[in-house]
Amino acid sequence: MNLWGAESNGYENLMYHAYKNVSNIHWEEKEKFKNQTNLTFIHKDYSRVEYFTILPTNKLNTFAPYFQMSNSNDSRLVKYTLYKNNELISSKNYEITNKTYIYDLVPYEEKDEFEIHYQVLDLNTNKHLSTKKFTVNNQYIKTQIQNNGKLTLKNLPS
Repeated sequence: MNLWGAESNGYENLMYHAYKNVSNIHWEEKEKFKNQTNLTFIHKDYSRVEYFTILPTNKLNTFAPYFQMSNSNDSRLVKYTLYKNNELISSKNYEITNKTYIYDLVPYEEKDEFEIHYQVLDLNTNKHLSTKKFTVNNQYIKTQIQNNGKLTLKNLPS
């Protein structure tokens, strides 16, 4: 960002600033570029700008499986499943059509072990796009989760 004078660390913004003063780049008019890309590329309306993680929270003995999709237009189905000590606790499907974030608050005790699965599918074709799997146990809570960020809940009862 500092080297190129970019306003953010987003890929598009960085690339714009990296190349804006290069003289041998061919710039195409917007309409012509749009028409050519429509003829040349098969484009889905998701670019996989996504984030899956497990976050600690400010609520005692609780963690949050969390995912975020940052596309203005999207068409994915996210299947979320949560297992506690090998028992299915929760199963939800989320139809993602635009920017969104979703989390689940999961209470835990030191002896518990959890598996969190996310299966990501194309919303229209049901084609499998990706799978994410997390294992959360006492060791993960003590050594890893604090590196993931934090979900701060407001208005918690005292």
